[in-house]
Amino acid sequence: MSTKSWVLHNFEEALRWSKAASDQGYPNALYTLSGLHFQGKGTPKDLSLAYAYYKLSGLVPAKKVNEMTAILSKPELENAEKLVYAWKPQPTALTLKAKRGIAAAEEYVKNTKS
Repeated sequence: MSTKSWVLHNFEEALRWSKAASDQGYPNALYTLSGLHFQGKGTPKDLSLAYAYYKLSGLVPAKKVNEMTAILSKPELENAEKLVYAWKPQPTALTLKAKRGIAAAEEYVKNTKS
């Protein structure tokens, strides 16, 4: 849903949905949040948060993450690294239940193919 909001230029809505999904650990949502904070779309521009979400997404090579450090001041980078270190996904009970259901379905399919 966040990508659709972004396309429609409703950056506040994209931020809201991306934040909810990123809090649960979804890589694409973390990457989207990075872009929103980097560009200051729907939120004030914040390079520390942009870097932290970029790194946490795991969707970009380490080389690209390292290149981004060049645009941050030393205090911004220190703050960003603290955010990365302290961040932990917080999936909702519904998300955890859905993941268990998906895992059970995958196991079932795997066992029926044998």
